[in-house]
Amino acid sequence: MEGLHVRLPAFAPDYSGVCSTLYELGGTVVVHDPGGCTGNFVAYDEPRAYTNSSCIFTSALEDMQALLGRDDMLVDAICRAQKEVHGRFVALVGTPNPMVLGTDYKALAHEVEQRCSVPAISFNTSGTKFYDHGVEAAFVSIARDLLDHPSSTRKPRSVNLLGATPLDMTNQKNIDIICEQLRDAGWSVCGSWAMGSTLEELQEGLSASCNIVLTHSGLTVARWLKKTYGIPYVWGCFSGQQAVDVFLDHLNQVVLGRTEQPLSNPPHSSNDGGRALVIADQVLAEGYRRALEFDAGFSAVDVATFFAADFEGMRPHDTSELSEDVLERLLQDGNYDLVIGDGLLDTFVKNSSSKLLAIPHVAISSRISWNTTVCPYGSGFIDLLRSAYAKCDNS
Repeated sequence: MEGLHVRLPAFAPDYSGVCSTLYELGGTVVVHDPGGCTGNFVAYDEPRAYTNSSCIFTSALEDMQALLGRDDMLVDAICRAQKEVHGRFVALVGTPNPMVLGTDYKALAHEVEQRCSVPAISFNTSGTKFYDHGVEAAFVSIARDLLDHPSSTRKPRSVNLLGATPLDMTNQKNIDIICEQLRDAGWSVCGSWAMGSTLEELQEGLSASCNIVLTHSGLTVARWLKKTYGIPYVWGCFSGQQAVDVFLDHLNQVVLGRTEQPLSNPPHSSNDGGRALVIADQVLAEGYRRALEFDAGFSAVDVATFFAADFEGMRPHDTSELSEDVLERLLQDGNYDLVIGDGLLDTFVKNSSSKLLAIPHVAISSRISWNTTVCPYGSGFIDLLRSAYAKCDNS
């Protein structure tokens, strides 16, 4: 049956995407649920939950409260919590139960804002969509509802990183390595949306020279910021060495106004350098693909993602909204030498002739991937590639 998960777990839902995006920004985040959805986020979708504190509450929705529509009880509870923790803003996040009841989150947020005198935002998340929808909605809400208009002065050679949550990027160390690559090339990083940066830093970042989209979830807000404030954007490529050099040159050309085109594909190689399939977030996967082509000499690299994709870097043979059935067919028909993806995909790859390079995707493998030390950025990607082939040769 198309779309049915038989061997893979359920992926991180949209409400987890919202909570992950807002986690470090100092707000009072209220998940409207009986408690299970909040527990799912904290226990399985949020690696920072055991190291960094955040004000995330459950509304502890009760049966009678739901049946009688006592939204006033929810508003009272939110206001009491906000009085205790003094959040920079209040966020109300939806889950499956109140979705069935038709809860009007926008009206509730308006009442909370009036009573608490802080910005209140709401998300009509339902748990029936994947995390990327929640991350995308949260980024747009941050830019539209929580930040002020920027000054007209652009900070020279400065960038923002858009689309950073542990659900895709795993941990802060990976973000730090990307920032180090940029600083070594003479760029300053104003803010990372939304790992390792405060709300004030995101505000200052609205004067950056350019936005760099790290994941597909950051693409919508990048387009919004370009339309609203005129900040150009590029999608990032931080894996490999030659591929990174090409990307940094492209970033410079965009900021200087010499091009508005997306990154061009490398020249087609007539050599049989191997075939690969990359299964990841579409934008991250494009970075891996370019490293395989520029640095490792692969002649054919396809990209597939289990999630949505609307991206300038997509190529004709790329696949979005992948299912288990389609993945099996791809592996059977593609004759790939290498597959890159989360370690849980080994259950599919081991039945093929392909080698697997496991790069964790927390949205897929959850807390199994929390403590990984795998870093696919910079020359670390090439080291991982060599290691994967060495292990296969030894076996």
